[in-house]
Amino acid sequence: MSDKKNLLYTMGLAYDCCCAVILCLGMPLFLFSKKLRQYLRSRQRINQVIGLVKAAGEKPVFLYCSSIGELEQAMPLITRLKASAIPYFVFAHSQNGLIHARNMHLEHIALTPLDFFIGWQQIFKICQPRLCIVNRHEYWPGFVLNAILRSKLYLVNTVEKDYRNVAYRWYIHWLRRHCAAVFFVNSPKSRAAHFISTGDTRKDRLHERANVEAASIAALRERLTHHRKKVLVLGNAYLEDVEILQKVMTLRPAIPDEWQIVIVPARPGMADPVKAALNAHTHNVVIDASFGKLFSWYQCADAAWIGGGFNDKGIHNTLEAGIAGAVLLSGPNLAQQPDALAAVQAGFLHICENAKACISILETADRHQAAHSELDKTSPTELIFKSIFHKNPAQTL
Repeated sequence: MSDKKNLLYTMGLAYDCCCAVILCLGMPLFLFSKKLRQYLRSRQRINQVIGLVKAAGEKPVFLYCSSIGELEQAMPLITRLKASAIPYFVFAHSQNGLIHARNMHLEHIALTPLDFFIGWQQIFKICQPRLCIVNRHEYWPGFVLNAILRSKLYLVNTVEKDYRNVAYRWYIHWLRRHCAAVFFVNSPKSRAAHFISTGDTRKDRLHERANVEAASIAALRERLTHHRKKVLVLGNAYLEDVEILQKVMTLRPAIPDEWQIVIVPARPGMADPVKAALNAHTHNVVIDASFGKLFSWYQCADAAWIGGGFNDKGIHNTLEAGIAGAVLLSGPNLAQQPDALAAVQAGFLHICENAKACISILETADRHQAAHSELDKTSPTELIFKSIFHKNPAQTL
């Protein structure tokens, strides 16, 4: 074996030894912890995994998705693989992720086995994946070491950020250097040739959803825009956001006549506090505290106010509002959200420090002239797919 393979194999065995020691020391905890017992029982057995993977097809693409959020994010890639008749197999780390996948009728998925290097080695040797994709940030050593050693590893929807833990920071730096390519949702600090900024594949998933729900969204907007009013949606709203909105309506009383305002609170049960914070400014204001409607409201918006920017929570993600073409505004606390930072750099998320700044944006807001960037018009999924398969035609065989 080469020096690199020797190093990877030694790292894998050392990792397995550490895991074995932790399991032995933690045995007393398993007697008293129902969650730990359920976790161990839920892990897929190696032979079961091998059987399921073989049923997916010869030399499949392995996708590692931790839970529901990562699975949703990876769905555009999975759809693209299916459309290209490329065999694939998805590993979900959480039971919730597996249940969600089955609810979506996703084929070829299993829970991960316990993350031992030797266990994954058996799976990789027999199943021989053509390449491995890890979505987001769940870099379990047993899996990724085998992916580097016996296949090609790609990281997608990676976020460039500063990690406080020195050991983990070193691990991430080392791992990225040994990948075939790393696809970032934001701009990577390094100029390494295999570091590529593509954006977030969730955007493609949201575009797909917007197309499916186009008729119901158009009907909802039609009901909102009577008397030719424009629509302002304050989404994921905290009381600090509502208080700023109340000041906006006090400083410019014509706002409720010019805009149909929709407020979607950050949490269920906030409807009454939101009404109180508006201080009687409830003319042409709809408060919807129901779960799951924010996406539809954002698609109706001429201007979308992303909540959380006026408190210490930081803003919600901007993608749902951004794909609708609405003018975006928020308070100053972006909480290092990569999509928000990219939106500010591109010039279509406006940061408002106070109520007067919000008024200035609303006075000139035009849905049809929102300054969305060229990158927003591209498909992250297509960029990733072409980078992997068109540059490596043998991977499609």
